[in-house]
Formats: sequence, structure tokens, C-alpha cells
Amino acid sequence: MLWVVSGTGTGIGKTAAATALVRTLRAKGAAAVGWKPVETGVVAGQLGADQEALLSESTFHVKHKLHCSFLPAVSPHLASRLAGIELQLEPWVRHANELRATCHLVIELAGGLFTPLTDSQLNVDLVAMLKPDCHILVAPDRLGVLHDAIASLTAAKIKNAAPHFVLLNQSTAASASLFNASELARFASIPILGPLPFAPIEERAAKLALWLQRSTEALDPALISRPV
Repeated sequence: MLWVVSGTGTGIGKTAAATALVRTLRAKGAAAVGWKPVETGVVAGQLGADQEALLSESTFHVKHKLHCSFLPAVSPHLASRLAGIELQLEPWVRHANELRATCHLVIELAGGLFTPLTDSQLNVDLVAMLKPDCHILVAPDRLGVLHDAIASLTAAKIKNAAPHFVLLNQSTAASASLFNASELARFASIPILGPLPFAPIEERAAKLALWLQRSTEALDPALISRPV
């Protein structure tokens, strides 16, 4: 099974959501592995904090030989260009398809859903190539999220990479809104989950498990509990 965690931008808590998702699947008795194919702002050849967090929650360790890291904290397409490397999405897709046949693979994208990965391909193009069983769009529970989420949902649908859910994430203790979830639901045709609390991973995972159990019934009743 393949899950993709994308976002409306960078620094909005995708890793918090993705690690909670891996733990949620693991708690259901599933073999679950987290992977962030490319990271920037990380010493080349090393794993960044996001990938380390995903691995710490994974059922078992997978050596992602295609993992890419670049020191400049810029868009992946620019970081790879500065390094003289051209990112190739097809090998990532093949690697993902190999893993999804044996476990629940949770892929966290770098940056926003429309962040460039190459000079001609965006994250949203990778999602369309991956054809995930479930695509979750993370959006920060703060002022401006209605525009960001609605714009991302509208554009993603055109690119054949529509999310199945929006997950509002409380990225700081003071960022929660009483209105974002209900107001976003007026304009979105998919379930709005959250907000995921600014809290230890145990609490985040417990809430996420409950929301996903309820919401995935319409998508696939066995999705959250399927061993593979």
C-alpha cells in the first residue's frame, strides 16, 4: 500500500503528520516504512532530520539507495542543479512500487505539492506517477489556509493527483483555529481531518488513527487495517 503525504507549502508539519501516520499503521499491526526521497538543507549523502524521524517510526529499516540530499536549503530542482545532478523520478516510482507490494510505504514529499523536483517536473507530477492508494494533503491550521488548500486541491485535480483527504496540522501551540476545518469543508469535496494537535507523537497518532478509521471507510474499508 502506498500513502503520499504532500503539503500546501514547506515548514507546515508534513513530517509530524507522516511520522504519526507510520506509527498509526504500525499500531494496527501493519508493516510500515517512511521515506522522504529528497531533502535539502542536509549534507550530501546524509539523512536529514525528517528522514531520520520517519525511520525511527518505521517497522523495519529500508536502505533507500535512491535517497537524495543536498546542502543548499532551496527547492530540490535548484539544489540538484547546483550539485550538477539531474533528479530522475522514474527510479523513485519503481522503488516505491517494489516496497508498496510488501508493506505500507509512507512517502513524504519535500516542500509543497507544486514545488519543482526537476526543471520540468513538480511534486504533483510525482504523485500522478505514483498513483498512491491514499494521498493526504497537509495544510497548516492558521490564517490563509483556506486559500492555500483550495488552490492546491483545485490545481491537483487538474494534474490527476487529487488528494483523498486534507489534514489540518497545528504546527504551534497557538496556531489552532476554531473555523478553518468547518469553513474548508464548505469548499472541498473530500474529508477534512484535524486539526492534528501540537502534541507528542502518541497523541497525534491516536487522533490520526481515529480520523483515518472513520474517513477511509468511504475510500476503502480495509485501507487503514490492511496488513500490506
